Formats: sequence, structure tokens, C-alpha cells
Amino acid sequence: MTVDAEGKVAPRPIRTGAMSGGDFIVVEGLKVGDQVIVNGLQKARPGAVVKPCNGLRARRSCQRPPPVLRQPPAPSPPTKRSRP
Repeated sequence: MTVDAEGKVAPRPIRTGAMSGGDFIVVEGLKVGDQVIVNGLQKARPGAVVKPCNGLRARRSCQRPPPVLRQPPAPSPPTKRSRP
């Protein structure tokens, strides 16, 4: 899947060749400058708007921030009941 000029997911058939290390070499179907979805592909749907990240340096800035862990409120102190 690729990202078009409007930031929308667009399917694109490609042809892969040999492997280089753990990566496939794309031999057909992409042009220089095409943005390819490499993370979160299982969630990408054609036409969905996405926020593209450019290059490895941007990886950190595009990741979701870590969740904020909130502590539950402290229990209130027991109240004293007066006996009649």
C-alpha cells in the first residue's frame, strides 16, 4: 500500500526481486518519491487518511506517545460515627 498526494491509502501492485539481507528489493511498481506503508499495514484501508512519516529519523516523531498511566484516587479516610 502507498500514500497518495492527499495522504490517503492507495493499493499498488508491485513486483519483488531478490532479497538484500532481510529486505526484498522492489523491481517494479514504485517510482522515486512514492510513500510506502511499512508499519501498521494490517490496519490500513484504501481511502483512509494517514499521517506519513518520512525516513528513519522521523520514526520517533511519528510514533504514538506512550500511554499516560494514572493512579486511582486515594481512598478517603474512614469517618467516625458517633454512637447515640
